[in-house]
Order: sequence, then structure tokens, then C-alpha cells
Amino acid sequence: DTVIVLTSDHAEMMGDHFMLGKGGFFDCSFHIPLIIRDPRRRKAAGSSVDRFTEAVDLAPTLLELTGLELTGCEVLPHLDGRSLAPFLDATEPDNWRDAAHWEFDFRSIADGDAERYFGIGPRQCNLAVIRTQKFKYVNFGGGLPPLLFDLEKDARELTNVADDPAYLLARLEFAEKLLAWRAEHLDQSLALAELTDNGVAGHVAGFPSR
Repeated sequence: DTVIVLTSDHAEMMGDHFMLGKGGFFDCSFHIPLIIRDPRRRKAAGSSVDRFTEAVDLAPTLLELTGLELTGCEVLPHLDGRSLAPFLDATEPDNWRDAAHWEFDFRSIADGDAERYFGIGPRQCNLAVIRTQKFKYVNFGGGLPPLLFDLEKDARELTNVADDPAYLLARLEFAEKLLAWRAEHLDQSLALAELTDNGVAGHVAGFPSR
């Protein structure tokens, strides 16, 4: 009667791209294990799922597997992920994501190394990534130039094609997709609630709504 989840908060460069530790935008830092076992769900036991998942999927997955089934965004609208439970039943959720997203903050508050090196402020030392089967696009704060990798031709992420005219349309497409994703996942702790004559309508994280 125990649901077991094996995963990690990050991966490890282990010498790839001459780097150690975690961080940045390379897959080596963000491609992490995820194994889920629910003894009540055996249809997909022992199988692998080759679809994009994100760490934010774990909370809604565990909520559903432990009895609190989520329907859309009606119960906990501040959750960014989706339940992986259908995969455990050998099915696939409708409209599953076709990309993975992540963000990384590389500021160095104590010594300011990153800020001095790039000539930007600490609030600008951040990046956001959208990664599909074919492309990876990386957008930086502070006006730093973006990166675009054609993963079908360059699986090791060695050649930035963001300034290649042949990839201009792809660069624009992924910039717009990333902008739309960031807009959707802004902190909306108070944006999902409204004060009315009868009290709070909607949802405030951590507080019940009427």
C-alpha cells in the first residue's frame, strides 16, 4: 500500500562540457531519474515512458495517487504541473506537453563574480529554457544573447545557431513560446482571487476560499 517515487532535484555534469556540479542550461544538469511504483497500478509496471515530464508534476501526481484527485485547476490552481497517474495505467493524458522548461539563477551575491564577468546586475543573472525533441532555446536576462541548439544535428549542444539566418524562424518561434510559458507561470498568488462584498472569491495560496 506504499507509493514509491525515486527522483532527484538535479543531475551532475561529471566532466561534460568541462564542467562539474549542476547549473546552467545543459541537459546533463537537468535530465534526472524518475521512477514511480504504485502497487495498485500494474498495467504499466516495468515499462518506460519517453515523454517530457517536469519536477512540478510530482505534487499533483502524489495528490492523485494518495486520494485527492485534481480536476483541471479547480482544487489547487497554483500548481504548475500535471498528474502522471495516467501513465501508470498505460494511458496518456490528453494534450500532454511537447517540451520541458526550466529556469536557473546564476547570481553570486557574496562575491559578485558572475555580475562582474557579464557586466549585469544580480537580478539579471537568470536564464530560462524551453527544450523540445528537436530544439533547445535559452533566453538570458540582462541583454545577454540567446542560445539555440538544433538537437537533431547537435545532440551534445556544441554549436549555437541562434544567429544563423537559416534558424531565424525557429528562434522567433521558441522565443514566443518561452514568453507565453513564463507569462502563464508567473506568481499568481493574489491574481487568482478577488475581494467581493461576500468575502474572497477564488483562490489564495495557503488559505481556503469561499
